[in-house]
Amino acid sequence: MYTQALHENANSWSKMSSEYPDIKVRSFPPEVINALKQANGELLKQQASKDELAKEILDSQASYLNKMREWTNISLQAYLNEQTN
Repeated sequence: MYTQALHENANSWSKMSSEYPDIKVRSFPPEVINALKQANGELLKQQASKDELAKEILDSQASYLNKMREWTNISLQAYLNEQTN
């Protein structure tokens, strides 16, 4: 499923860049991303403090993301490194 999603995203990007050759992908400045992360973290913390189920879900999600992030950094980075050589 993950591979299929990557494939579809690549196809969509290819189509968009063909149809709109002047398209540019822009990122938010780091300050904006950091402010969004902080605001989101505060909102989630507030919700978790009011609702035990929300706390359980958020803790589980954070645990999963940490585990997956570590693996993704290893696996995807290794793949990308091999493709550029």
